[in-house]
Amino acid sequence: MSDIPKICIKRPVATTMLILMVVVVGISSLIRINMDLFPDIEYPAALVLTRYDNASPSEVEKLVTVPIEEALATVPGMDEMGSMSMFGYSIVFQKFHMNTDSNFNTLAMREKISLIEKALPEKAEKPMVMKLDLKAMPIMQVYVSGDIPLEELNNLVEDGIEGYFKRADGVASIDVMGGEKSEIGVKNYSGKITRLWNHAANNLRRF
Repeated sequence: MSDIPKICIKRPVATTMLILMVVVVGISSLIRINMDLFPDIEYPAALVLTRYDNASPSEVEKLVTVPIEEALATVPGMDEMGSMSMFGYSIVFQKFHMNTDSNFNTLAMREKISLIEKALPEKAEKPMVMKLDLKAMPIMQVYVSGDIPLEELNNLVEDGIEGYFKRADGVASIDVMGGEKSEIGVKNYSGKITRLWNHAANNLRRF
């Protein structure tokens, strides 16, 4: 090692050429390296998304999140598990050990979920098991607000804004969350129905 400085001093031209060669090779390698915003990295994690419209967070946790957590607790290779219960949505997250197969993990999760699907509320949609794919993460989130009722705002988004983004080039999928939708409620007034029925029956007897 002590001879290197002496050689560099005695042969400055050769030393300079060697340094330039290393710099040129480094720049050439840097230019040829492929760059990817979302590289193909497989993260050993998956989540279960369940939609339960018009249900409060406490109802979602009790009727959807807890049964799913209990079913997924026996999935082999699990490292950590967490959950989040929101208005109308349940999210259960599972992280696995690094040496496990992600495809096998999601298959095992689907099998466990299928065993408790019938125990979930009837209005709850079928749970979706999804691998955590960095390339599938949304690249843009748009929040809409206005001085109009939430029902009208929701219709505006679904009838206008959503279609505008779907027609844009390169858009794979769009999900609309939140808002309110109109519903028709039917109240059963049993007393009035009984009186009307008896009145109609009496009139029929007269004939």
